[in-house]
Amino acid sequence: MGTSRSYEPAARAGHTRAIAIRAFGEEKLRRGRARPDAGYGPVWTVVALAFVAGGLLYCVLIWDRRRISSSAAKPARSGAVDRAPVAAHSRPSDLHDAISSSKSNDSNVVRVDAVKAEHDFGYVEPNSKHRVTFAVANPNDSPLKIRKVRSECNYCIKIVGYPKEIAPRGVGRFSIDFVAPKKPTSYSSRIVLATDDPKRSLIALRIKADVGRALVVTPGVLNLGSLAVGERGEGTVTLINRGKKPFRPIYSTSSSPGCIARIPRASVPPGGKLSIPIVATAERSLGRKKCSVHIQTDNPNQPRLTVRMEYDVVPKGSTDQPKDNPKGDES
Repeated sequence: MGTSRSYEPAARAGHTRAIAIRAFGEEKLRRGRARPDAGYGPVWTVVALAFVAGGLLYCVLIWDRRRISSSAAKPARSGAVDRAPVAAHSRPSDLHDAISSSKSNDSNVVRVDAVKAEHDFGYVEPNSKHRVTFAVANPNDSPLKIRKVRSECNYCIKIVGYPKEIAPRGVGRFSIDFVAPKKPTSYSSRIVLATDDPKRSLIALRIKADVGRALVVTPGVLNLGSLAVGERGEGTVTLINRGKKPFRPIYSTSSSPGCIARIPRASVPPGGKLSIPIVATAERSLGRKKCSVHIQTDNPNQPRLTVRMEYDVVPKGSTDQPKDNPKGDES
């Protein structure tokens, strides 16, 4: 019994130390200072970053492949030289054939003999597509080389195809696609051809269009001729609707109390016309008079149309009072 009692304090001390070590370990685990999986944290971080990088690389490769496919399917940009010409040469007799075939395809052909030419599409709907062909003639006995083609507006006008060289005494066709802007505007832009001819180093092909502005008033300037002091003169303007919807004038205002427009209670059908009388009373002061009449409409793209009026005020009893085109010059 004496021998066994000598080991009891040591056993108790060892048990106390074990309990203390266990409590210390549990405390460290609770506070997060030592985690069972602490050694695996950096590994999972590297794996996650590698996965994200692989996903980004895959997206970049797919986007680049789609961009290359779309650029190969689209025609060459207007600002660069087309390396795949449509026709290398054109004979002199091809101009008549080009015009005939283009008309059969419901497009336009414009002959170009000088350093510039233009085509006016007139009224077009917003975002509508059109095409025109410029037939550029080469009057020289040597080939006319096209060095470069540049577009002033890559968004709306693009050249479809063109020859890199025009044969002597021949004609080269330059087809241009025009996509009207989405907003109403008076459009005008050019495609410029750079050639090796010193006399025609630059050939400008201009495209014009009246986009989305269906209403037009003619004449823009109404001349009432000569009026005596206090005399009333009357003329007529025509409101033309070139659009696909009917519009009507609502009322009018003027920059001068003596000038008024008698707005009829009627609408202008698509492709129709409406006559609007304009009346002016001569002022007391003599001389040349000008005023403006503003016609308000229900067209959201053209809420106001302006007509200018001009007339000469002469003294009463004057024998020289000619009425110079009282209904306006529609030319």
